[in-house]
Amino acid sequence: MDNKFKAVALCSLLVNTPAFAQDQDGLQEIIITGALKREKDIQDVPISISLYSGEFIENSDIRGLQELSLYASNFNISTASQPNNARITIRGVASVGNTAIEPSVGTFFDGVYYARPGSILGLLYDVSSAEILRGPQGTLFGRNTVAGALNIITNDPTSDTELEAGFGYAETNELAYHAMVSGQLANKLTGRLAAKKVSRDGYGFNAFENFNIGDLEDEFARGKLKYQFSENISTKLTIDYSKTESGGSIVELINDSFDNAPSFISTLELLLDDQAANIVTEDDLDRTIYQHHRDFMFSELRNMSLINDLSINGFELKSITAYGDWLGTNKESAIRLPGDLLPRYSYFSNISFSQELQLISPD
Repeated sequence: MDNKFKAVALCSLLVNTPAFAQDQDGLQEIIITGALKREKDIQDVPISISLYSGEFIENSDIRGLQELSLYASNFNISTASQPNNARITIRGVASVGNTAIEPSVGTFFDGVYYARPGSILGLLYDVSSAEILRGPQGTLFGRNTVAGALNIITNDPTSDTELEAGFGYAETNELAYHAMVSGQLANKLTGRLAAKKVSRDGYGFNAFENFNIGDLEDEFARGKLKYQFSENISTKLTIDYSKTESGGSIVELINDSFDNAPSFISTLELLLDDQAANIVTEDDLDRTIYQHHRDFMFSELRNMSLINDLSINGFELKSITAYGDWLGTNKESAIRLPGDLLPRYSYFSNISFSQELQLISPD
């Protein structure tokens, strides 16, 4: 984590781009694709943009959008003690922290709008580029982009065969593996399949209940089929699936807050008897707690989109049809004490359907 924070200053100096083009002087142009719905030099787009290529995301081991926020100024994704209670902020502007409402920062994957911020925090893999557009984007992106837009473009199927696989191991028995295959399936038909999974044991310890906490299992898969009817007509079907299960975050109690509140300690002793003496551990940052902790989080997203594209005389007519189904469940120990007091359960279910028509004129 420390290395990622050190890299923030470096990233403000480096150019992380999804595409390059050489001009006559040998300089590199930064080509973006999402901000104006067409390929443009970033210098010709009059808004504040941060761009990150898929190669940069992979090499930096950025596993999700929340980690991407560590590299982008004025862009933040904060969560409560459970990850799917997410709040996306650009320049300090955001909706209230409520998972049941749509945010002020719109999130788009391949042009498809994702209505709940908690549904987008799964694994990020096989991405072509990520664009953070600051400021109101309602003209081209529509609703819920008052503060800005997050535009993610994933890799499309290729006619040439591509294969990729990887495996990793880290402390707390963390296992990470991924695979991707892309290529020609039939005449005019190409396909791409990408999948990734990360799992780990708990990285903290609950001395009150004598077990490790903070375990995680995160999995993701995306399949694409593209049929090229002709040079000017194509259709693309994309199916996404992601699932996250977590034992919850580690919330430690700060020693000073109890040393300065003797009346509170006396109240705890009446409620919890001898357990109150152990509520504060020796170190605020030792990842050891002494409290009732039965937290869990479950998030599952299914999303399907169909994009039809027609090009005529420089004009592009695009139809984007999408369906999404997200389920989120939380259980939190709201009061961090060695007793099962006031547990909080949250259930979220969201089904969305969208149909968008875009007419993109010549430059």
